[in-house]
Amino acid sequence: MALSSNVTAVYASALCRVRGETGKMVAVDPSNTILTMANACSIRVRGVVQGVGFRPFVYRLAQANTLSGWVLNDEQGVEIHLEGAQQDLEKFVQDLKAKPPAAATISEIDVRTTEPMGIDGFSIRPSEHGDHRTTRVSPDLPVCDDCLAEMFSPRTAASATHTSTAQIVVRATP
Repeated sequence: MALSSNVTAVYASALCRVRGETGKMVAVDPSNTILTMANACSIRVRGVVQGVGFRPFVYRLAQANTLSGWVLNDEQGVEIHLEGAQQDLEKFVQDLKAKPPAAATISEIDVRTTEPMGIDGFSIRPSEHGDHRTTRVSPDLPVCDDCLAEMFSPRTAASATHTSTAQIVVRATP
C-alpha cells in the first residue's frame, strides 16, 4: 500500500515514521510501502505497586508481548508508556490485571490512548519524585520460595525482588 500525498514524514534511520490520514503512526520503508501499524497507550497503576518487583514484572511482560516503551515509579504509583500492535497492547493489559506480582495489590489501572513516540526497545526508568506522594508501601512479607531460590542462585541473585519486600528498606517513596 503506497502513502497518499496527505502525509507528513519524520525520517529516522532506514525507516521513517509518518502520521497518515487516520492519525495513527505507521512505519514505511524508502519505497513508501507501509510495514506496520504502531499504536500507543499510557497506563497508570495505583495501589501497592512499589517495592514488590512491579517494574521488572512490567519489563518482562512488555518483552513477552514485543512492545516498546518504558516504566517508572512516581508519586502516584507506576506509570507505563507502551507502543506496538493493538493486539499486543491489549494482551499486555489483560496480563497486567491477571498476573501481577504476588506481593502487589492493584487498586486501579487507568489506560489511555496516546501518541506513539517511535521508542525502540523497553526500559525501566529511574523513579520520579514529586510533592504530592500518594504511593502505598507494602508491609514486610516473608521471603517466598521463588525469591529464596533466586537469592542462592549465582545467576539470578541480583534479581530477587519478586516478593522479598522484607529485603528492601524504604527510605522514601517517589
